[in-house]
Amino acid sequence: MKRSHPEQLKDELIGEAVLDLLRNKRPVNAKSLIHQLRVMQASEKDSERLSLITKILADMNTALSPRQQDEGEIRLRDRVDGGMNGREPSNSGKLH
Repeated sequence: MKRSHPEQLKDELIGEAVLDLLRNKRPVNAKSLIHQLRVMQASEKDSERLSLITKILADMNTALSPRQQDEGEIRLRDRVDGGMNGREPSNSGKLH
């Protein structure tokens, strides 16, 4: 199924923010991503991109508890790799 242009652009904006964090050797977590998106928001000239950055920030603030926002508890890498922290699954044969 194809995603709409705004949805694709939102993904690209999040990707840009993550790449900026990685390039600058900053931690990739919720707090730093929110900070980077705010930096991008402050300098963005394109109205569509600005609107989508604002929407992304609103969505993140809704999804995260105030404590998570303050402490940056959710590491995005954990979400990407299923919470395995880079470890391989055990070969115990158990599925649960």
